[in-house]
Amino acid sequence: MEAAQGKKLNRPQFVDEAVAVIYGLDVLNPEYDLRKLLVINVEEPLKAFRTLTIDELTFEQLAYWKKWAVSVEGSLESAALATAAGQRLLTRENLSPLLRLPSLEKGEDRALFQAYLDTITI
Repeated sequence: MEAAQGKKLNRPQFVDEAVAVIYGLDVLNPEYDLRKLLVINVEEPLKAFRTLTIDELTFEQLAYWKKWAVSVEGSLESAALATAAGQRLLTRENLSPLLRLPSLEKGEDRALFQAYLDTITI
């Protein structure tokens, strides 16, 4: 059509086409790392805290542990948000539109992905 009108287009031309809308991808952000949120930020310091005798701590140590105790609630809230995002992401309804991707239209990858979808009970 452009040639008929005497227009020249820059090449190469690409067409973007939305194949799917996938929800919950925010769970892949580093701030939703459950290992960091729960094990490193909560469990490991809690183990260390349990070995302490409060009466023997210095003011600086008490300040450190108070700051940590306040941060635990934020870590737990972030872990809850990450879990909710993961639940949105990992549903059959949410992921099945990916089967329309050209790279999954046929072949072994499609069969593997379909087998994974079949294991999802949510």
